[in-house]
Formats: sequence, C-alpha cells, structure tokens
Amino acid sequence: MDIESYTDKIQSFVNIGNFHAAVNIAISGLNECRRNNDQLCINKFLSIISGISLKMAHEFGSKEYLDKGEGPEICCFMCGATEDEAKLLAGAGGAICAKCAKDAYKHFSG
Repeated sequence: MDIESYTDKIQSFVNIGNFHAAVNIAISGLNECRRNNDQLCINKFLSIISGISLKMAHEFGSKEYLDKGEGPEICCFMCGATEDEAKLLAGAGGAICAKCAKDAYKHFSG
C-alpha cells in the first residue's frame, strides 16, 4: 500500500478544510488495509480518522467545548511538533507530523 499517497491527499483536504473528503479518503485507505489484512495499517487509518475529528473540534469547537478538554492542542504525538512547526497529519492524541508518520510506517512495515 502506498500510504504516503493517502496521507498526502488527506492532508491536502484537511489543509483546505474539506474534512468530509479527508475522512472519506481515510476510510478508503482503511478498507484497503482491511482487504490486505494489515492491522498496523488499519490502526494508522483509525488514528488518522480520530485526528481529523480532533482537528475539527479544534477548528470549530466553542470555547466552552474546548475548555472541557474535548479539543486538545494539535501536536505530533511522537515528536511534539505543533501546527506552526511541522506539517501535521491527523492522528491519535492530536496528530502526527509527516516525518514521524513516514518513519513509523517504514519501521513497522519492514
């Protein structure tokens, strides 16, 4: 699976605020992983979908909603880079930067 092509497409839609398209592409990637019985890949796409949801909360949530802890600061859960510091991809616990996502996928898929 070419996970980079999926994450690049997802990120491009997240960047322009088209979260519907981003989620649809992530679900397509998840389904491809399921067909290939690739659990690590499935987990990656579940994290991406979760991260898109967090990004939406961060972008659209009210102050009251965010103050309840429903919308944490978006940052890479591996290296801690923030949106200002790195290109972030949606992921569990906030997001994952593109570099960490590629490194993790290479490490675990090899």
